[in-house]
Amino acid sequence: LSASPRWMACTAAAVLAAFAPPGGTSQAALDGTFQHLLAAQYAEGHATREEVLAASEERLGKDGWKLLEFALDATDSLNWVNPDVEMRVDLFEIDPELYGSLDMGWVTILDGLIEVHILDWKFGHNEVPITTPQLMLYLLAYLKKVEALELENYHWARLFVHIVQPRVSHDPISREVTHDELMEFRLELIRIVKKVRSGDVSYAPGACCTFCPARVGCEGLRHAAGDVAQFQLLQGKAGTETIGPEELSTNLDLIPALDAWIKAQEKAAMTYLGAVGKLEGYKLVDKRATRKWISEGDAILFIQQSGLKPYNEVLKSPAAIEKELPPERRAVLPSYVKSVSSGHTIASASDK
Repeated sequence: LSASPRWMACTAAAVLAAFAPPGGTSQAALDGTFQHLLAAQYAEGHATREEVLAASEERLGKDGWKLLEFALDATDSLNWVNPDVEMRVDLFEIDPELYGSLDMGWVTILDGLIEVHILDWKFGHNEVPITTPQLMLYLLAYLKKVEALELENYHWARLFVHIVQPRVSHDPISREVTHDELMEFRLELIRIVKKVRSGDVSYAPGACCTFCPARVGCEGLRHAAGDVAQFQLLQGKAGTETIGPEELSTNLDLIPALDAWIKAQEKAAMTYLGAVGKLEGYKLVDKRATRKWISEGDAILFIQQSGLKPYNEVLKSPAAIEKELPPERRAVLPSYVKSVSSGHTIASASDK
């Protein structure tokens, strides 16, 4: 279920991923998994807040401790009760491959009113929209638990999805989902699954390509890269023509996909050259060398004997100071700080 944003947007990914070689795991992903585990232990009641924060700081330092603290604060603000944590859920009635692990879900009943909540922790750097199909899939699967409870009129329950991503927001990001919206999504899901199972798939290069395991040999990405390159070549030959707003917007939409494809090619080439030693037209070379002291102790002595100071005294940044401040002093920090933009960057119009 976690890969649904990719294969629901690009049905070819569902087929190609099955034949893709296993990818490596980054340190950032391992750190995120560790934070995820700590949050789950806290929610299940297996460890106290202080214990999981201490474990996070021990392994990941002040940055990890602060990130987990934000996540726990956001989670607790939702007033959850008796949660199901790391619960295996499935939609086997639609397809045997639709299963996954729900981070957190709970049901509240107050004065005859039923609310169903699901929550997903995201500790990565990339912002995940609250509209991601992954949450809808988890909600569909979790509703089977509510049905199993045989609660009267559970179909009239209010449905809520939440994302806690502390690198993006210190508050939970939430929205209510209507039953009609969920049923429409279910029908669309069935339609997509039938297309994939029948082999009627199509490529849709875009942001979903960034972590796709099949991006190295993806025909859709290769064609997209060729189309953009050919377009730029024709524009260059024309000389007087400029890229129109529609073409420019389309090209910008392709940047995440093409960037992922380029990085995947480079990684594959590095792996091949490291193993085989040669690749037609290419070779491994050392990166630009930078000078470093052989011995810092000897260097300091040499610098001092030369009448120079070996260290620069630089004022610590607000972010560095915030990590070291005791909690009761952090509220005062904003009165000493201002936010200064370093310039402009391009973002999607849908970004907040």
